[in-house]
This record gives sequence, C-alpha cells and structure tokens, in this order.
Amino acid sequence: PGSGGLGLAYVRQAGSLTEPNGTVFSLMKGPAGPAGEFLVDDSKSKAEREHEEHVQEKLSLADPNYSSATDPTVYTWLLTSENFGLNFTYKQLPDKLQTCGRLAALGADPTTPNSLYFLSEHCLAHSTDYGISWSSCSTAPGLEGPFLEDSGALVVKNSKIMFVMRAGKVPLKTVDGGATWKPMTSLASLYTSGMAANFKCELSWTGKTLVLYGNDRSAIQRREFGTKVWKSIDEGETWTDETGDDMATITFGHGRWYESDFYIVTAGEGIIAKRNFE
Repeated sequence: PGSGGLGLAYVRQAGSLTEPNGTVFSLMKGPAGPAGEFLVDDSKSKAEREHEEHVQEKLSLADPNYSSATDPTVYTWLLTSENFGLNFTYKQLPDKLQTCGRLAALGADPTTPNSLYFLSEHCLAHSTDYGISWSSCSTAPGLEGPFLEDSGALVVKNSKIMFVMRAGKVPLKTVDGGATWKPMTSLASLYTSGMAANFKCELSWTGKTLVLYGNDRSAIQRREFGTKVWKSIDEGETWTDETGDDMATITFGHGRWYESDFYIVTAGEGIIAKRNFE
C-alpha cells in the first residue's frame, strides 16, 4: 500500500552497463507507525485502501504541493529488493531527503559498486552503501534547481558524468562526479517558455547515445508543435533533431531503450518505437 512506482533503479552485473544482478530500488510514499514501521490501516479493506491511495495520487499529480490533510505522517520510503523485485524491504529516507508532492528519482551508477543517487525538487544526495546511509543535499557549484521530479530526471553514465533535468530550465551536466555542474546551453532553444518546457533524458544501453524527449506545453498557444525528440552522441555537446513528421502526439510519458531501439509511451496514443536509433 502507498503511492509509489517512480524512481526505479537497478544494479548491474560487474563489467556490464545493462545486465541486472537482481538488486532493485524504488520509491514510495506512505505513513509510518510509532516505531518507524510501514503503517497499514487494517480497519479498511484492501479495496478501500487502494481507492484512497488512487485518489491521493491523482490529487498529488494535479498539484505538486498537495499533501493529505487526513494523514500528515506520510513519508518517502526507499524500497530495496535483492531478488529482481519478488520481495522488497522498506526503509524511511532520512528527514533531510523527505520530499512533498510527487516522488523523486533514483539513479544507480553502473560503473561503481554501492553507488546510488537520490533526486528531488531541490536536493541531490548520494549513497555509497545502496541507501543504508545518505549524504546531505549537495551544494556543489552550479547545482541549482528546481529539478524535475520524474524518473527520467536523473541520468548517471558513470562515476564522472551525470545529467540532471530541471523544471523549466536547461539541464545540468557534471564531468567530475558532481563536484561542479554546468548548464547544457546546447538545449537553450527548447527552454524559452520556462516552466512549460517538460523534457526528460534516457541513455542507451551502450552509454554512447543520449536522447532528450518531451513537450513544450505552451507551444499550442503559439500555433507551434511542441513535441521534440533530440539525440546526442557526444554527451550533450551537440544534438540532432529526430522528431520527424510522423511524431503526432503531445502527450509523452516515459521513454526506454531496449538494445538499439527506443520506445516512448504516450497517454492514450499507444507506444512509439524508433528502430535502430543507435
């Protein structure tokens, strides 16, 4: 029970950028009992709890600042599985990482053992023991939000190179493991409308191709087409516009690579596939 599902991250097998070893992380919102345990109201049926959770999730999606007036003790939990998601253990994130509204993002470094990142609207934190303990929110030069609260908002290529998507601002990039960050000015033309610009990133299985996809929600008012799919093979320094004339949707969901193909889920218009995108 709880509102969850975003922030999925997984640990790779040694020497692989893609093959999972069975350890999976996710995030969830839910109440806590007096001893810090996950709390379930047994006076209600499973169907009643699921209905209430569905309502709360819809309200939080409609208003990022929404918090339940009937349950003020809602926390963000880190879920960890060691067997490909068959079973999970629940652990409250520390107070310094608790976030209101929508759930944040997780990112596992595929090249460094035990490295896990947490991203919320105003916080990027790092764990070197897969979420047992966490650093404070980073104050590195150039790391300025607000950050996009979405599972496509944090891309970890390796221990040095990472990308963070921001709400209404060009993304940020680090090449020194998060010590410093710089705005990706090569994407400035997509962010002229401020908060209306909603773009996410995904990195290919090889780590060679970065895709930015999403929509400028204000474009319709300007009689423009706001949906974009851009691709970079030099870590975001330059981009090619891959949108094409057949991209007839303005309701992008999440994008995912599978081998060399790239898939984008839409809200009600099916799944779009780009074959041999790399």
